[in-house]
Amino acid sequence: MSIAFVLLIIGYFALDNYLTGYTRHGEEIPVPDVTQSHIDHLPELLEKNGFRFELMDSIWDRGQKKGVVTEQRPRPGQLVKPGRKIYITFNARSDKKIKLYLENVLNGTVRAAMDNLQSMDVVADSIEYKVHQFDGIVLGIKNYRGNELKNNEVITAGSKLILIVGKAGNTTTTVPKVVGKSLHEAKSEILANNLNVSVSGGRLHICGDKVDSTKAIIVRQNPKAFAEIKTGGSVTIFYDCDTVK
Repeated sequence: MSIAFVLLIIGYFALDNYLTGYTRHGEEIPVPDVTQSHIDHLPELLEKNGFRFELMDSIWDRGQKKGVVTEQRPRPGQLVKPGRKIYITFNARSDKKIKLYLENVLNGTVRAAMDNLQSMDVVADSIEYKVHQFDGIVLGIKNYRGNELKNNEVITAGSKLILIVGKAGNTTTTVPKVVGKSLHEAKSEILANNLNVSVSGGRLHICGDKVDSTKAIIVRQNPKAFAEIKTGGSVTIFYDCDTVK
């Protein structure tokens, strides 16, 4: 009887030790941060450290590098048991393509064309003028290779396009006030008023090589606001990236 009891106790502790080792009861380790890492590097970053992973979803963000992790669950630093699966969202590895729908773009105003193109995730970046009986009417769209684009044509999202706009004689337009606006807002406002943005002198050195158009602020413009100039003329803008001033 006593021998059986001793064997039972020994068996209990052996089983408990086995289950504890098997489940790693009470052991937790922090989840590594793999955001901004390329998905090709996940095996060495996660699996070699005892984690599993699954690619759950992809997004498309021009501001992110292709194929990088944008989100992970559980979040970085969270304590989990070894072997936990990490669910990954990443930026698409190929450019997003969109189809142009030009019914609401052609034969309308520049401002309306810009709004419609923006809703399709492309950008009207400059204007090319063509003699026409009506002033300020959008007649067509080109890419920067000079090719005129057709309705339902498939192009890369984020492409910068040229609007072909009618110009009837020597008409004039009022220069909008863009000082204090962001670079993106200023360019959009100038184009919408049937004017182009001059690239000459448009940059202060403080911005560096890359400019965030949402943070760069216009500090000077030429001609000044409310001046009357020929339709199709250019407005030179000077911007600064130091928004803490």
